[in-house]
Parts: sequence; structure tokens; C-alpha cells
Amino acid sequence: MGCPQGPCCGPGLWNVLYNELLNLDFSSHTKFIAFADDLAIISEGQRPTEAEVYANSDLARIEKLAIENKWRFNETKSKATLLSTYRINDTINVYLNNRRLEQVREIKYLGIYFDCRLTFEKHIVNKVEKSTTMTYMLGKSAKLHLGLGHKSLNIIYEGALIPIIT
Repeated sequence: MGCPQGPCCGPGLWNVLYNELLNLDFSSHTKFIAFADDLAIISEGQRPTEAEVYANSDLARIEKLAIENKWRFNETKSKATLLSTYRINDTINVYLNNRRLEQVREIKYLGIYFDCRLTFEKHIVNKVEKSTTMTYMLGKSAKLHLGLGHKSLNIIYEGALIPIIT
């Protein structure tokens, strides 16, 4: 029925349930990356249609387990993307809960933007924008508060700007 948000038993309970999912017997062409309650399923193939078959096969196994345990994965929050260093404009049909997942050209996972060509252009632009905004805010703060010295600005810089960049 879902994992309660906030209580200390929440993450532990989720780990017990999630462990069963991660121990399913999946195809050798599929990899799973799990962090907290986020799950990325990566299926590879020589052609997009081959990757699509592996993804749908493994998602069917996940759906079966979900039904057995009375879980429900939200297909509206789940997305599919075709990642390739080659220029491919194929449409893939990946299904969850008997619904076709929306195919997107870029996907955000754990704060990193992956675009379909793996250039990370959107991710870099996003980080530059955040860094620029933070730099202007720091500069404004230093001008507004004459008492804000170099040491204070350095602490803010290392605590706020460096984590964005790195």
C-alpha cells in the first residue's frame, strides 16, 4: 500500500520489500539501479526493438511481483527513453501496468539529466544556471551586508556553490 513518509520504520520496511524486487531473475541484458525509492531499469540491445523486448519482458516480471505483493507502480511518473550515441529517432513501446510509458528525449535520475545522445548538455546548462544564480546572490549579499567578510563568503561559497558545481 506504499511506504509511509517520515517514520523511522519507513526506509527499513521499503528495503525489505525492495530487496525481493531486486532479487528477481532478470535477463542478462537488463540492469537495475536503485537508490532509496527510485529505480532505473536499463535494457540494452543491438537494435532499439531488441532493447524494447527485454524491457517489456522484465517489466512484466516486476508487474507480476507487484500484483502478488499488492504493490502499484505509478506508470504516469515512469518514463522511457532511448539512449544511444548514434542519431536514432525510433519510437519504443515500453509498457507498465498495461499502459505505454511516455517516451522522452531526456530523463532526470537522481539529479542528473540524461539526454538521448548522452551529451549531458541539459545537465551542464542546468548546473551553470544554478551556479550563476548563486554567484549573483553571493555578490549581492556581500554588497548589501558590509559586515559580511571574506571568511563568511568563503564558507557560503564552499557550502552552497561548490556542491552545485561538483
